[in-house]
Amino acid sequence: MNIRIIIFFLIVVLSMTSEGILYAQKKTSDEKEFTVKSGEEVFEAIIKGDFGELEVRKGREDNKGSVFVEYNYDLYDYDYYFDDKYNELFLTLKKESFWEGVNDYDIDKNTTAFIDLMLPRKSPANLDVQFKGGEVTMELGGIPLKNFVLDSWAGETMIRFDDPNPEKMEYMKIDVNIGNVELERLGNANFVEGYIDGGIGEIKIDLTGEYQPGDHNLLIDMDIGGAEVVLPREAGIKLHVSKWPLVSVLDIDRKLRKRGKYYFSENYEDSEIKLLIKMNMGMGECKVIVY
Repeated sequence: MNIRIIIFFLIVVLSMTSEGILYAQKKTSDEKEFTVKSGEEVFEAIIKGDFGELEVRKGREDNKGSVFVEYNYDLYDYDYYFDDKYNELFLTLKKESFWEGVNDYDIDKNTTAFIDLMLPRKSPANLDVQFKGGEVTMELGGIPLKNFVLDSWAGETMIRFDDPNPEKMEYMKIDVNIGNVELERLGNANFVEGYIDGGIGEIKIDLTGEYQPGDHNLLIDMDIGGAEVVLPREAGIKLHVSKWPLVSVLDIDRKLRKRGKYYFSENYEDSEIKLLIKMNMGMGECKVIVY
């Protein structure tokens, strides 16, 4: 009797996990290295991925980078192309069907993808990333980025600038529709114009770092969820907040004084660094801290 029960249990388990095991056996990987042109010509990197994990970080060499991908070849369509003439990198890893491969067995490991991008250390670059869902981790400190765009549909997002950007970033966009977002040391990004959209979920925006003298303009949109915004005490801050009646709660640091429609830091008039922020609040609570 006990043997029959054990056999029945094994049949059930195998039937539930057979699809996951099948997909696990069809995982493959690919690794490429590329060399960009040295000098003032801007390197263009365009990355499009679906449902998985994405990591972006600084490479080991001045003008060389690399891409490593791991994916299930039955579920994904992978394309890599580097144009050394025009200094452009195109990478796509698209899932052919949303539902195919979705089951109760270890979805993350067997039916999602992984992209690891290492950017050259000293080549000015434009980075454009579109990622549908999953986990995005970007360690962008010290990478000479002139423009940076991230569009993500859903998932967990962490972006950090530990070291200052040696280039002036003309435009920065971080747009996550659904999910938790953590942005650290964005002052080191050296952005001129910036846009951050938190969508639905929790978001932390740390704007501390080493700013260059001049104006730095930032628009922040928040739809539903909690938010924490950390502002640098060294910068002259001018902040405007729009919020919904009854459903928006604003907790703002006393170091910022309200004059008319704006909040100002005490050093706003004297500082060579101006951080000009327009913030649109949706449904939720936002805490603003000067650190």
